[in-house]
Formats: sequence, structure tokens, C-alpha cells
Amino acid sequence: MGSIFLGIISGLIFGLISVIIMLPMKFEDKRTAIIGSFINRFTIGFLISVTVLPMDGWTKRVEK
Repeated sequence: MGSIFLGIISGLIFGLISVIIMLPMKFEDKRTAIIGSFINRFTIGFLISVTVLPMDGWTKRVEK
């Protein structure tokens, strides 16, 4: 599975969890708050999956 596809999937999952948690809350502009929360969590989930950090050899994930 490619890292971009994995990033999209994890971003969608994190974003949807954030939206579900926010649904019972009350805001002045609920739609804007939910959209902002979804975009924030989607971006975090996407970037965690596609970012490659320079690390020592023993800390890297082994890809097959």
C-alpha cells in the first residue's frame, strides 16, 4: 500500500472521528467548526503517513 493512499485513509478516519466527537457540541457556527476540525485532523493523519524523517538505521521502519 502506498504511503499517499495510507495517508488519505488515515486522514479520513481521524477526520471523521473528530467530526463525530464534535457533533453533540454547541457552537455559534457549527459548520465552520466541524469543517476546520476535519481539515486539521485530516492533515495530521496524512502528514504522519507520508513524512519520512532522517533517522538512524535501527530506528527506521523496515519496508518490504
